[in-house]
Amino acid sequence: MNKPGETLDRFWDMPQRDLLHLLEATPAGLTSAEAKQRLRLHGPNSLVGESRFAPLIAFLRFFANPLVLILLVASDISIVLGDPVGGSIIIAIVLLSVIVNFYVEFQARHAVEDIRKQVAITAAVLRDGHELELPVAELVPGDIATCLRISSTACRA
Repeated sequence: MNKPGETLDRFWDMPQRDLLHLLEATPAGLTSAEAKQRLRLHGPNSLVGESRFAPLIAFLRFFANPLVLILLVASDISIVLGDPVGGSIIIAIVLLSVIVNFYVEFQARHAVEDIRKQVAITAAVLRDGHELELPVAELVPGDIATCLRISSTACRA
């Protein structure tokens, strides 16, 4: 599809003719066979799932906060200077803060994921010269999208 020296940088500024040529597409859309081949080549149009270590990395990331680092250094200095109670209190407060922040963020991530599961995003695209409605995960480079639809898949009473 992309040839050496050709790039999709600033594709929004390109004339339609040049963009279609670069994507090897036509104004009538892709053929089903070409779309299937591109889906195999590029994979689904969806976000990559988190690794199983993502929660641990998210937890440790809270310790990279400059204020947390300053407080941990202050607690070390306090302990070294002979005030283990003060240093321990600072460490306890920092740990409590990090745990609470992690818990809130973890719950928010799960809430967003639950909402994402309840919402179906589809797009009307041109394939074989006809308009089809497909899940956005099945869109491939070169598809001509005519409409984007967002609908709830939650049960309605």
